[in-house]
Amino acid sequence: RTSWTPTRMYVPRAGFRVARTEQVKRIKWQLSIEDRVSGCPAIAEDGTIIIASESGTIIALNPNGTWRWTTHIDELVGNLRFFGFGASPVIGEDNTLYIASNSRYPDHYSKLYAFSIDGVKKWEYLVSNYGIGSTPAIGNDGVIYFGTVYQVYGYPATSLHALFPNGEKKWEKSFGSMSLEKFMDIGCVVIAKEGGISVGSYAVGHLDPIGVAFCTSRLHQLSADGSLLGINTGVDSPIVSLGDSGKIFTVNHDGFLMALNQYGEEIWVSDTRVSRIESEFKLPFAVTSKDGTIYCGSEDQSLIAFNPDGKKKWEYPLRGLAQTSPALGEDGTIFVTTDTEVYAIDTSGSLKWALTLVDDDENTEYHNIGHPAIGQDGNLYVIAEKMHYNSSTGYSTWSAELYAIQTDCGGLMNSVWPKYRQNGQNTGLGK
Repeated sequence: RTSWTPTRMYVPRAGFRVARTEQVKRIKWQLSIEDRVSGCPAIAEDGTIIIASESGTIIALNPNGTWRWTTHIDELVGNLRFFGFGASPVIGEDNTLYIASNSRYPDHYSKLYAFSIDGVKKWEYLVSNYGIGSTPAIGNDGVIYFGTVYQVYGYPATSLHALFPNGEKKWEKSFGSMSLEKFMDIGCVVIAKEGGISVGSYAVGHLDPIGVAFCTSRLHQLSADGSLLGINTGVDSPIVSLGDSGKIFTVNHDGFLMALNQYGEEIWVSDTRVSRIESEFKLPFAVTSKDGTIYCGSEDQSLIAFNPDGKKKWEYPLRGLAQTSPALGEDGTIFVTTDTEVYAIDTSGSLKWALTLVDDDENTEYHNIGHPAIGQDGNLYVIAEKMHYNSSTGYSTWSAELYAIQTDCGGLMNSVWPKYRQNGQNTGLGK
């Protein structure tokens, strides 16, 4: 098992980071973990913060950073699979904590765990010969939805599972396979307020005999009973979010943000690209504010604000790729992360402040800052992860830092989709 260190109250010394004054002023505490931690922290109604490391350690903290409890499972949490999707913790309306996991090689199974908010296991659901590659979603009735990948005659295929709150199976919907696919998975599951389910999936293959890789995506629209309403193959991202009036946001093959209806049919396409055409895999996440403005990170290292009709409102340049979801404060502040920094930007597109949380050095092979989460007290929580290369051993190791950052945003915005997975509990349920 990978070791990790307990939380510590931490105030950085002057000169520790690039943004010295702002760093000292903003960072309230941080937790260091000697493991990989992906996804987005989950925040319970009482302020408890839940994170899970890849090796299977689940950690619960109080809002002030003090220890609450920890537990461990035998499988990998948020097994990152091919494109870096981490399965984030999810907290239901009844305060049940859900953790998706995948077996260690060479086993082939996955589990969905349910814990009480105090860390006591309630049940586990075993899925044989399957892998879970996405964060579970929870509907208005407490039904849990999650996507899996499995093999059909040697080719990968995907399914959506629905479980009752007690862990019993309700139904399963298979989406099938394509003969050219070498890898396939469910990337995102979200649920509209009315109960409609949007499932974004992706596939990776090779165009033989030249061996050129390709990536393709689909968007499946289902009703709450698993009936298929429509399929859109014109999308080029498994990332899905919701907007006003039932809109569904994703990205098309040309890299433009697109709005779809509940059947997966196009409503509009934005006038500005959020992803490059040549990108095999398009990752932009969109959020929607109370006034209908849509905010989305761009592969051209910027944050873009769109009017409700998809026309660009403004664009703010960033010092790095924005491949995570922005988060909106109740006062309208837009928080966005890159691989090294956290930005706070106002509704006019002006910078309020920025923090540099990750130092890029020659021994770092990979680094990133994950999806931001906002607590009821206005604190911003982000996870910064790094992969370090040890030249003496030739091996790489992971480490992560959970930061609590003080803001004056007034908490998470009460809008249809203000952050990754919509709310602090990461349920993926729209308003």
